[in-house]
Amino acid sequence: MIQMPDYESAAALFREVGPMLEPDTIIEIAETRSWGVKLANGLAVTVTYDPDSASLFFEIPLGLIQDDGRSTAQEFLLRMSYLWRETGALHGAIAGDGEAYMIHNRPVQGLDTAKLRILLINLGRCAEAWAIALAKANDSDEAPAADMDPNSPGFVGIRV
Repeated sequence: MIQMPDYESAAALFREVGPMLEPDTIIEIAETRSWGVKLANGLAVTVTYDPDSASLFFEIPLGLIQDDGRSTAQEFLLRMSYLWRETGALHGAIAGDGEAYMIHNRPVQGLDTAKLRILLINLGRCAEAWAIALAKANDSDEAPAADMDPNSPGFVGIRV
């Protein structure tokens, strides 16, 4: 029988990757099986371990969506979610309070310290691009289209 990775396996990865990023960038919250990660670009990531799927769920807040920009932001997030194959399985959502999020999940199985480090760096890069696009959506009636085309040089996705 194959043993699935557990919370302790994930916690060990975060303890190892922390010093590779910066000493104070990762905080473990054992009670909720989660971690708070501050990325180099200042964005914060909440990572939660799900025991049912033995996966890590990454949530990155991208900014508060104004009522005037809600429909363009929703369009952008839906289009980016549809492009999950091209983006490396990134999804977008808007919470009830109006905060937009980039969401990603990754099984712990097969994840090592180097891959986790690269994943966090790439998530930060993508989240920054999405946050900029969403800020434009707040100021415009048109969804930011340039970054939605996977063939565009400005398109941002993750690969690990």
